[in-house]
Amino acid sequence: MPPLLDAAYDPWPSALAMAWQQQGGQVVSGLEMLLYQAVEQVRLFTERVRPAGTEPDWPAVIAAMAAAIDLPER
Repeated sequence: MPPLLDAAYDPWPSALAMAWQQQGGQVVSGLEMLLYQAVEQVRLFTERVRPAGTEPDWPAVIAAMAAAIDLPER
């Protein structure tokens, strides 16, 4: 049985994740994927309003967001 990447975050674990695990499957939370998707969206949405030549410290943004949701650092 292949692993399941479940991008649901509320409720967690989802009904699908629980059913998958009950059948012996491994479940991987999609929370990290959602975090990186959110950062990329913010980067794209704010690109035009940032002064030319300025860029946020994206690794620090990612670390702060990961800490806010108790996602372990890589």
